[in-house]
Amino acid sequence: MCIVFQVSRSGYYKWRTAKPTPQAILKALLLKRIAYHFDASQGRYGSPKITILLEREGYKISERTIGKYMRELGLRSCNAKRAPQSTKKGQHNGKEEH
Repeated sequence: MCIVFQVSRSGYYKWRTAKPTPQAILKALLLKRIAYHFDASQGRYGSPKITILLEREGYKISERTIGKYMRELGLRSCNAKRAPQSTKKGQHNGKEEH
């Protein structure tokens, strides 16, 4: 099998017995927390709000990193559509009707 995948035996066994790094463990935990907060907000919260929530939980992580992780998970917040601005009765384009 090592010949087929063109890897050395020692490289295969090193990969097989390798333990996850602290960074990998933290990333996996953050991915779970991001997905939790995103689902809890029904898909409304983006990276700025999730960053605030994670800071409250004690994690120190940048908004940019949260954004990267959200893209990695395929999460995108929905933006609320603004209601069209109405004009005052009798006014259009700054001119009053007489």
